[in-house]
Amino acid sequence: MIVQELFSKIPFAEVLSKPNMNVSGVAINSNLVEPGDLFIAMIGENQNGYRFIQHALQKGAAAVAGEEIRSKKNHMASIYLPNAAKHLPFICSTVYEHPTKKLELIGVTGTNGKTTTAHLIEAILREIKGDKVGYIGTTGYRWAGSHQESTLTTPFAPQLQRIFRKMVESSVESAVIECSSHGIDQHRVDYSHFDVAVFTNLTHDHLDYHRSFVEYKNTKWKLFSGLLLDSDKRKKHAVFNVDDATGRSWSRERLPLIDVLTYSSEINGKADVFPQKFTQHSDSMELSIRVGEKLLEFKAPMIGSFNLQNILAALSVIYALSFDLDVAANVISKGVFIPGRMEKIVDTGNISVFVDFAHSEDSISRVLDTLNGIKKGRIITVFGCGGESDTTKRPRMGRVAVEKSDIVVVTSDNPRNEDPEKIMDEIFTGIDQSQFSSKEIFRITKRDEAIQHALRMTKKDDIVLIAGKGHETHQQIGNIKQPFEDRKIVKAWMKQR
Repeated sequence: MIVQELFSKIPFAEVLSKPNMNVSGVAINSNLVEPGDLFIAMIGENQNGYRFIQHALQKGAAAVAGEEIRSKKNHMASIYLPNAAKHLPFICSTVYEHPTKKLELIGVTGTNGKTTTAHLIEAILREIKGDKVGYIGTTGYRWAGSHQESTLTTPFAPQLQRIFRKMVESSVESAVIECSSHGIDQHRVDYSHFDVAVFTNLTHDHLDYHRSFVEYKNTKWKLFSGLLLDSDKRKKHAVFNVDDATGRSWSRERLPLIDVLTYSSEINGKADVFPQKFTQHSDSMELSIRVGEKLLEFKAPMIGSFNLQNILAALSVIYALSFDLDVAANVISKGVFIPGRMEKIVDTGNISVFVDFAHSEDSISRVLDTLNGIKKGRIITVFGCGGESDTTKRPRMGRVAVEKSDIVVVTSDNPRNEDPEKIMDEIFTGIDQSQFSSKEIFRITKRDEAIQHALRMTKKDDIVLIAGKGHETHQQIGNIKQPFEDRKIVKAWMKQR
């Protein structure tokens, strides 16, 4: 796109040199610059983008913009851009020619269940559309044979819109994206045109970032009241979980030109999508689900009422988009692999080991409720809390883990720049050891040693839950990400036992 044409649409922006330069992409990280890009220099918490202009030039940037650009820089087009962060999403969408207008875009938000719901939707759409489906979320960014490792659940606008553009160029028709509260609040998904927005649930989390639960809730609502409402799509759908109080409230809000669909896990519930029968087995669930006028009967190799809700959410999306519901039920019945979400690593017949991403009070409580419903022996839980994140949930997670487990091993998660011992101290403030005197509670700082200790304690019919990191392949200590995978620790121990 021609620089002068682009910046003429932004108030107070001024092209200082080479107004006829053409830019083909946008980057705010010089490491991600591709030849022909516009590099927007920004000052963040840890980095000053102006220090990397020369690096951007070396990588082939064609233009540079920023609040402190006052004269031409090298041989690039130079643009004075006040309030660069505000205009970034518009610039990215415009340079990439508004790619989401050409995609069927499904956004999933909520505290828990985003990844599983998004994976289910993606798997069903792949069965229907083959390779013409993309996914952006916690477990990676993938489309048409391409795959990128996920650095953020919802990427920043330059990377996000570039991915959308590449999807369009690869003939992708539908894309599913997990919309985190950080992503919504930081305008990463602005100027993305959604067809469907899904709400899974809302519980206390990320209060280190959002100043209150109300602010957190209002941020999630923007996906529906702002992004979906402003979408240029002709048919738009909002899908709400009405088992959740927030979902019930939002489903009653007036959303002009948006079709509202609801789902509930309550048997014969008052929703558009609900179960008429739900039978939980040790490794699967038997379902009879009413979707509008259609009844689907199938068995799903998943466990937990929370996974029932995720299935209902996915079916609601397929129903909203008028795709074949029988195909959807068949895909779910065959099994959809979702890394680190109630992923069974070991099933020897004597013991079972699950790895799960549960990292909040609500999510670990739901997982333990499910495991208590199928256990024959004891439940041994290994968990910790991440550093530089919501500290208020630490004691609550400690209390819930001890209440709903027989044995608990408190350990480190991703401590980042916090002292792991301090994090564990805060977890233990929620554990009244006099109240739980009959239970064994251990404190082992090194996560690999904690996992191995839990496995050594197992007896016949025991279940081990390793919670918090799920699919992650690294542990962040300080500013360094070290290779670490819960699943590999378990598999290595099982080989040596």
